[in-house]
Amino acid sequence: MIRASAAKLRPIPGSDLDTAERSRKAAAAAKRGPRPFSGAVGDDMVAAPGPVPGILANVGPSPVAILSRPNHDTIRRIVDGVHVAEPFAHVARRVRARIGSMVIWNTIPRALRRGILFAAAERHAEGRRLYRLAMRHDPLPSPRMVAEAVGVACGLGPMPR
Repeated sequence: MIRASAAKLRPIPGSDLDTAERSRKAAAAAKRGPRPFSGAVGDDMVAAPGPVPGILANVGPSPVAILSRPNHDTIRRIVDGVHVAEPFAHVARRVRARIGSMVIWNTIPRALRRGILFAAAERHAEGRRLYRLAMRHDPLPSPRMVAEAVGVACGLGPMPR
């Protein structure tokens, strides 16, 4: 008796067919590209948040900070991966590149983009403050900053961004 299942037959891992299937899937994913920001699941359009009474008491001087709360864990992981000596511009590029790989950056509402960068700036500043507190001096240059300085000194120019 032959038993069959509805499971898709997959090639043996490491075989030529498996390699071809993986490259086909990667090409299809690259062709699709990042998808536009869609807001909450099921929403037809992204609506600007309305004013909330008493929001400033909860958030502080920056009402855009509350917009970044759902993304805070992602932002924390991205910012924590950047050396504390790096300038905020480098942190902002990393945050934008990482989130831009998931959704198209310019389709995210402006207030939410500001909130995301505001949260990243807060986290980076906190990391620098903790470094100063623990080490009793400003952060030393990161390996990337040293490599760039050596490249400039040798006449190779700055590193590509």
